[in-house]
Amino acid sequence: MGHNAAELEQAIRSCRSCDLSKWGGKPVLRHFVENVSLFVVGIAPTQVAEHLGEPFTGDVGRKVSSWLASLGLDSNDLYFTNAIKCVVRDSRGTFCFPLSGVVSPWAEKCRPWLLEEISVIHPKILILLGVTPLYSLTGYGSISRYQREKQGEQFHGISCFALNHPSSDIKISAWENSSPVQQVANRLRALLRASS
Repeated sequence: MGHNAAELEQAIRSCRSCDLSKWGGKPVLRHFVENVSLFVVGIAPTQVAEHLGEPFTGDVGRKVSSWLASLGLDSNDLYFTNAIKCVVRDSRGTFCFPLSGVVSPWAEKCRPWLLEEISVIHPKILILLGVTPLYSLTGYGSISRYQREKQGEQFHGISCFALNHPSSDIKISAWENSSPVQQVANRLRALLRASS
């Protein structure tokens, strides 16, 4: 622990601490950008993200990026990562996306990396997409409960918001127009105005 950005990126990329690396998984990371406004944490990279070498480059990534762009954020002010750093495969090497809501042994293995990413990048706001990153960072196993009790409160000095993972919705408009997403959008706009 206590890496600078380049050392941390290298340490995560060379991690072999769980069975995912034995089954062909490799960490998928965005190059570190320090002091961004928004740090978005998903569940795990997709095969598209693994192929392109960057998280949030598949359908969900485009949905989330589109939503954030509608709030006036550009890609230079965002950092995307996942609670589980590697593509999840079974012991035969077959891709299988981890179920949200399940306590993941892989997320537990990756938790120190995620905490160190947050420390190195120094974001102003965290958005956790899905139960896996929410549980990994806060111990909450319910997004709706977290939204009622803690939404927008500080996590290590950073405003933290939890939302359902958008992959469960067929259309981005259904996700973007849901009440929790609208509430977070309004709070993000206010936080970003106040910090500029």
